[in-house]
Amino acid sequence: DRQVQVDAPDMKGREQILKVHAKGKPMAKGVDLAVLARKTPGFTGADLANVLNEAALLTARVDAKK
Repeated sequence: DRQVQVDAPDMKGREQILKVHAKGKPMAKGVDLAVLARKTPGFTGADLANVLNEAALLTARVDAKK
């Protein structure tokens, strides 16, 4: 089997990945995906998707308790 190594995305790439995974998810007005992209060096696309999914789950849990 052949393995291909892919580098982690740069800041612009992370921001684009976050935008794709944020579509359809409600976001607070103050959320800045560019800031999140700057704070996640070394994260893969899957890591970034998980960050947004976890945030959505935590938000749903908090909203359910209200």
